[in-house]
Amino acid sequence: MPLLSYIDIFDKYIVFIFYDGIREMHNSNYLFTFFSNIELIIFAIIIFYFILKKEYEKVRIFGILSIGIIAMFFLWELLISLLPYRPRPFVSWDFIPLIPHDPNTSFPSSHAFFFGLTTIFLMIPLMNPFQKWAILVGGMLMCLSRVIAGLHYPSDIFFGVIF
Repeated sequence: MPLLSYIDIFDKYIVFIFYDGIREMHNSNYLFTFFSNIELIIFAIIIFYFILKKEYEKVRIFGILSIGIIAMFFLWELLISLLPYRPRPFVSWDFIPLIPHDPNTSFPSSHAFFFGLTTIFLMIPLMNPFQKWAILVGGMLMCLSRVIAGLHYPSDIFFGVIF
């Protein structure tokens, strides 16, 4: 059996383990919608913290890096248009995802791509260790919530971070 078949079987198995265990939770869609965007929320809080502390040089550097990330998303859209279409898990198996979403391609994950890009922020000495850990853990929770909600396969997340 080719490697892609094993990856596909693994992906489906993981999505259903997570989704079946969570979907019955009351109001879980609100929780996963929050976690699906938590890294962005953490970034906003850190920038607001820098503004309150009047550390404007850090705000400026964050702003420049953020503009770079936005520019990378334009290249990202080009990349996605060149890759084969992969239906999202909720499209493939006709179930309702925990987070409402359009039935567009799932491969690779743009949220995971954002997480991969934001690891650049962890390498520069702008933030204290707590802020760096908050971004790292927030990014991991964001990616995991996308799989649990039925929007992505684990391989979508993996390749999104790698790209």
